[in-house]
Amino acid sequence: MTATRKKRWELELSRIADATGALTPALVVEAATDPESPLHDAFDWDDSAAAHKYRLVQARSMIRSVRFVRGDIVHHEYTNVLVERSPMYVRTEALADKPNLLAQALERAHRRHAECEHEIRSLLAIAESEPGKDTWVLALNTTLSALAVARESMRALH
Repeated sequence: MTATRKKRWELELSRIADATGALTPALVVEAATDPESPLHDAFDWDDSAAAHKYRLVQARSMIRSVRFVRGDIVHHEYTNVLVERSPMYVRTEALADKPNLLAQALERAHRRHAECEHEIRSLLAIAESEPGKDTWVLALNTTLSALAVARESMRALH
């Protein structure tokens, strides 16, 4: 995706949000149905191909929904990894015997953790700019401290 295309999408999404007060996927798709919309080419308008892609999304969701319990902890039954450059799901318990796949899963967890920290920092910046949000600021700072400890623990696994 080019920077120009991304900027056009951002402007169009902003226009929709300003016009409606919020964004929903349905509003975005509705706007994108217009062939002149900057969003139009981001969608697959071939219903057969789009239906197949959506079924793949549903299958991924189904796979991720399966859980097992060990002790007091609920785990995902399957973990997404690359095997010979092909994405697939393997049983999570099998990762213990496959160090390269376990390393992939840990790297993905590290990325998700970094995304969570970024999101909390964004919320903190907003809370700090609003008067009367001291409780929020305290809670978000506490959360960031806990995430920092977790980040260091995760680094020790590499």
